[in-house]
Amino acid sequence: QTKTGPEYLIEYQGKIYVSNSGGLDESVGNSMVTDFGDSTITIINPLTDEVEKTLVVGNNPNAFQIDKNGDLWVSCLGYLPNYISFDPNNISGKLVRIRDEEVQEIIDLEKVGAQKMAINPAKNLLYFLQDDTNFNPVYTFDVDTKMVSTTPFIDVAAYGLGVNPSNGHIFIGDANSFGETGEVSEYDENGGFIKSFFTSIGPNGFIFK
Repeated sequence: QTKTGPEYLIEYQGKIYVSNSGGLDESVGNSMVTDFGDSTITIINPLTDEVEKTLVVGNNPNAFQIDKNGDLWVSCLGYLPNYISFDPNNISGKLVRIRDEEVQEIIDLEKVGAQKMAINPAKNLLYFLQDDTNFNPVYTFDVDTKMVSTTPFIDVAAYGLGVNPSNGHIFIGDANSFGETGEVSEYDENGGFIKSFFTSIGPNGFIFK
């Protein structure tokens, strides 16, 4: 059995890794997770369906990516109880590197909100959404230099994020306040705008053929 609020899963080194982000707290209008959310990764043996190990990472772990070195990264949202920037109760997000069923490295971020992580075709640059509010622009993390971009790589309101593995183009979903239509914008690998098109409500993920 996983921990509270399983959200993403990935097959890695022959095991299934599940990020447990916690459950919604009705006492605050479902706006954030109970008790700072979960902060664990469950490792499952797919041959036996048994939980073999649980790793502690950061508050509210979510998306996974595997880099060029074969390391597994997970983005951790952190904790933003009141959706207020610079609230003293906020807990900043993290990027966590895992290998051989152990946490190898933790990158502390300056802001709350690391989520929807994607990776470029060369697998040396992570993209993720991050902010203290619902604006959530795109930031980057260089696997080689271990540097996080200090300013947004693409400074737009993002709800979904994906990278085309064939050409590195970045796709961003905009919920448009969850009205009748959402919008998706395409950018080149340098962050240059290419085009946009309308979608159904709340575009938040991408799958590429």
